[in-house]
Amino acid sequence: MNLFRAAGMVIWAVRSAAACALRGRIWLAFAAIAGVQLIALAMVLNFHWGILSPVVVPLITGFAGPAATHYPNFYLALPVVFSRFSLILSVLVTCIMVGAAIVLFAQAFGRVENMKPWKVARKRYPALLIATLILAITLFAVPYLSLLIPKEAMLNNSMVRWGTRGVLLLLSILVQSFLIYAAAWVLLRNEHAFKAVADSCRLTLATFVPTVVLVGLPAVLMYPLSFLDSRGDLFVTKFRPEAVTGLMLVQIVLELLFGFLLVGATTRIFIYQTEEAA
Repeated sequence: MNLFRAAGMVIWAVRSAAACALRGRIWLAFAAIAGVQLIALAMVLNFHWGILSPVVVPLITGFAGPAATHYPNFYLALPVVFSRFSLILSVLVTCIMVGAAIVLFAQAFGRVENMKPWKVARKRYPALLIATLILAITLFAVPYLSLLIPKEAMLNNSMVRWGTRGVLLLLSILVQSFLIYAAAWVLLRNEHAFKAVADSCRLTLATFVPTVVLVGLPAVLMYPLSFLDSRGDLFVTKFRPEAVTGLMLVQIVLELLFGFLLVGATTRIFIYQTEEAA
């Protein structure tokens, strides 16, 4: 696929998704995802409550160590704890909401009118769970590749640090790009999880540049916030530690907006490649 055609496909897919912005039924799915994230953030912030402690405290100490339950270390660890908690919830819960959103977008594009989005997503939950778990495990493993770089080089050489961050960001984008269509194969083609993952990789190879651009743009735009996540010490030393909470809220809102466009655009490409261009 040449670059002009790839750029045209990206613009067309994003415009198709944006044209659905007034469809409240689709936004309901993403509002539910944001609601789950807000509840998760509230649970982490109030881990000391008696009813929450038995569940949340082990998560915090498991992800960030026992010191993370003390002030101000808690706010230093909050971004890591929240991101990993959200990753778990994406596998167990929000995959259903993403699945419903895919069906709703497909209906907006004139397909699968006879499907009931939430019912289909619940019915296909086992396959969605496995496909999302594969993505989550792979994304979780990517940052650990930095352990291959000598620690001394990471600490003393800024070019090594930024180069490593760039490579890890690129790998995360590629992983998500190759698995982005798996849920659509599960829901719109009724495939089992492992075949859906394989077909997602195949479809990404056929639409490599548009898919990577669609996945990569939100990741790149969100990267400054992700970088601030990793520099919680700035909040502790220069601002109030509690300001980290505001950063988390901004991320949730931006992920809501970017998620709408990404799911809509990739669903449009999926339909085009599997039906219209066939």
